[in-house]
Amino acid sequence: MPLDQMTSRAIDEVLRAGAASLTNSDTPMLDARVLMKYSLGLNDAALIARSKEMLVDEAAENFSALIKRRRNEEPVAYIIGEQEFWGLTFKVNERVLIPRPDSECLIEAVLARRPRDGDYKILDLGTGSGCLLCALLSEYQNSDGVGVDISIDALRIAAENSRKMGLDLRAQFVNSDWLSAIDGRWDIVIANPPYISDDDMKALPNSVAKYEPKGALAGGEDGLDPYREIMPQIVGALNASALAVFETGADQTEKLSTIIAKWLPDANRDIIFDLEGRPRAVLADMRTVNKKD
Repeated sequence: MPLDQMTSRAIDEVLRAGAASLTNSDTPMLDARVLMKYSLGLNDAALIARSKEMLVDEAAENFSALIKRRRNEEPVAYIIGEQEFWGLTFKVNERVLIPRPDSECLIEAVLARRPRDGDYKILDLGTGSGCLLCALLSEYQNSDGVGVDISIDALRIAAENSRKMGLDLRAQFVNSDWLSAIDGRWDIVIANPPYISDDDMKALPNSVAKYEPKGALAGGEDGLDPYREIMPQIVGALNASALAVFETGADQTEKLSTIIAKWLPDANRDIIFDLEGRPRAVLADMRTVNKKD
């Protein structure tokens, strides 16, 4: 039976019908469950407990409308207005990229190299939703930080997220073209700038190409133009023992490492791998530099 005719049916039956209609999704049942929970205002346990209850007409119509948006390939995170990252829930909309679990490896890389009780100045370049900065500040509770973005709309969302998490006294957000409006020196720098190459931009799935902000994706011919702008600016912004982590594409890490080596020739560089074992970031650690008298 078509989904739009599934009124006065059990929740689990409507849920299965919704999932069956998501033929362009790799995770149809998961998507349908998230949208049903959002539509009814339930958590996982409550959805299971009430699965045999009849879905009233208005609730069925609401769920059907959400499923229709997902069939049009709108990301679930934009439909419900939030995405989890590092155990934190971030507000998101089409003005910011959706935080990806793969980016959590950047947080793990920092935590593996700097103790949690440290007092650090943290700089987040291309902050978007603020997920990287807020995740770091949630771990480094003696530290403060600044998130930078060229998009005013993104900065508003990042600031709202930091307030919601109780981090607003330690997080500031600045409108800047990378470091052009940023002074001082930093202990930890984390960056997730646009790094999709021109060719790869043409091949993006519709769920990304149609909905996520192009300005936060497109990185030029080889995807590394933003790093060619960032690296000359970052040289004078690092403390002597600073740590910097730069996200990029799986096929770009070696080339990015070469760019970093040009500007930070004495830093120890490592490739960071994501949850799937793919190269995801390049790390530069100034603490391991052997300084000469």
